[in-house]
Formats: sequence, C-alpha cells, structure tokens
Amino acid sequence: MFGLNLDSLIVLPLRSFFIWWGEQLNTFIPEGVKQFLGQATEHLIVKKDQTAITLYLANAKGKRFLSELSTEDSEDNEAAVKRIFSKHAQLNHADVILELKSSQVLTRDIQLPLAARSNLSQVVAYELDRYTPFNADQVYYDVQVTGKNNETGQMTALLAVVPRQKLDDLCEDLIASGLHPTAARVESGDKSGVIFNLLPSELRPKKNARPKILSFVIGAVLIVLLLGLLWIPIWSDQALIKELEQEMARIGKDANEVQTLKKSVETQMHETNFLLSKKRSEPVLVYMLDDLTKRMPNGTWLTYLQYKNGNLQVRGESADASSLIAVIEDSPLFQNTRFVSPVTRNSASNTDRFQLSMDVLNGGVFDRNTE
Repeated sequence: MFGLNLDSLIVLPLRSFFIWWGEQLNTFIPEGVKQFLGQATEHLIVKKDQTAITLYLANAKGKRFLSELSTEDSEDNEAAVKRIFSKHAQLNHADVILELKSSQVLTRDIQLPLAARSNLSQVVAYELDRYTPFNADQVYYDVQVTGKNNETGQMTALLAVVPRQKLDDLCEDLIASGLHPTAARVESGDKSGVIFNLLPSELRPKKNARPKILSFVIGAVLIVLLLGLLWIPIWSDQALIKELEQEMARIGKDANEVQTLKKSVETQMHETNFLLSKKRSEPVLVYMLDDLTKRMPNGTWLTYLQYKNGNLQVRGESADASSLIAVIEDSPLFQNTRFVSPVTRNSASNTDRFQLSMDVLNGGVFDRNTE
C-alpha cells in the first residue's frame, strides 16, 4: 500500500527558484530601460583553441553562432570584432564571457565548517595546497557553497581552479583581438549547475557606474516613500498615541518597582560573587594543613607554623631535613619551597633543625583536588 512519510526531510531548491523567478520578472522590463540601466539582455560567449576564436551570441533562449576568428592575425580580428559590435549594438553593454573547457579546469567537492562561510575565499586560499596540487599563487580559483548541515556544523562546496598562466594567456589573446572578458566560466555541463567566475577582479574591466548611481537614487526614493508610509499613520492617529502615553504612565509605577527589585537582586549577586571570589582566591587552611601533615615523613615534627599573604613558613626538626623540599614540592598545593635559614644539627636528639618557606596556591586548587 502506498504511504506518505511525513517525517522525511523535504529539500526545496530555493536558489534555483529565485533565479528562475528573477529571470521571469526580467522579461517584463522594456528593452530600452534595460540598456539604459546597463543590464544587457544578451551576452557574448567566447571560446578559444589553438587555431580559432569562436563567438556566440547568448540570451535567455539559448546561444547562436556569430563568427570564427583566426588566432594568427590579431589586427584583422580587432577589425572584425568592431564590425560585429557595430552590427549588434546591444553587445556594447553586454558581458564578454570566456568559456573554458572542462578539461582546462580542475573541480572538486570539499568540506568546510559553517563558520568559514563569511570569509570563504580566504579560507580556501590557505588550504588550496591541501585540496589541489597547487598553491594560491599558481592558480585562479572560485568556490561556491552547494549545501550545508546545521546539525554537523559542516557545509559542502565546489572548488574550481585554473592555472594562472593559462588564463592570463587566453585573456591576453582576447584583449589583443578587441575582446575584454568580464567573466571566465566553465563550459555548460559543470556539475550541480554551479556558475563560477574564475576571472580575478584585477583582470575584469571597470563597469559603468551609471547603473549603481541609478540604483542608489531609486533606493533613496523608495526609502523616502517607505518613511512617509510609516509616518502618515502615526501622524494621523494622535488619539492612539495619547492613549498609549496614558497607559505608559499607569505602568510606570510597576516599572519602577521592577527596577528597584532588579537593583536589589544585582546587589545581592554582587555580594555573593564577592564572597565566592574571596573563597576562590584564598586557600582553605584545613586542606593545606591536612596535606602538609600527611606529607611529613616519620621522625619529623613541627614547632612553628605561620601563614600570611599566600606564604607558609614552618620550623621543626627532622631525621633528614634535606628530603623535605622534594616531598613538599610533590604536592599540588605548594610551590617554590626553600630553606630560609641554614639547617643545623641537634646533637642531643640527633636530628636536623630546619625552617622552610613555601607559596600556597589559591583555593581553586583545593576545590579541584577535593572533588
């Protein structure tokens, strides 16, 4: 029997949907407006091999062959390109896309943490020699995110690299023929439908600033209109504003009481934290004495003990005073143990008189060692 699993994860291709939606909305914009805004409806695709440069005119409906230029004479090619641009005036505002063969580009899937998404290009540059046989100085590269998993904190991305010298030579030949690439992409059929632009920013021609200026002006107008729409209801509803002010006055008293309680809680928290801080910063003397007593070997007794400002001094007698420093230093509670006076011999009891000084660690150490 056919059944529907309602617990299964449904993945919606939102990126593809928005691209399609934008393309559909774009069809309603008049051609004259698109050209005025610098938004070309067509673009020029350029393919180059050892013998020829092939030009295609591409738009939303597909692409068609325009011309084929020989690679032997760049001056003739420049004249031919000028004739093509004069015949197809819309290309003056179009992107010139250098289409690379898939065999010229190395692509591979990589795994990265989600935190790397904000500076994805820099992260990949540092790790490029791990993902490919090249380092960042040898290639041009582009990377696009293809998926993410919030549970594992990982994302998948598709990396594409092309040797710098190869792309530089191709661009140099095209520029000599009067063609200035604005993008370098892999030929159609690259996996996952990911669109790369392997052309670095320093090789891309500067675009006309008019579309940005117009976009800024239009955005400013929209913001002004939006502010107007937000202000008109407020301005027209003065009665509602007065009612809200009266309501705020009524709850002001409650707010003051809450603020008073908040301050009281903050004061109590401060006092509690002060006590905790004192506890953590001062050693627990009971633990200190217990540890010191347990470490004293047989035949050793203390006649004097003083603790002050993190330092403990003891005097006593022992059958072997020279071994006491190593015994005490082995404790996690004491450090910097040293004799503060010369060891003397008590001939009557056949023992060593000693005076030791040691630094006592703070209360955190005692807490950890008594858990």
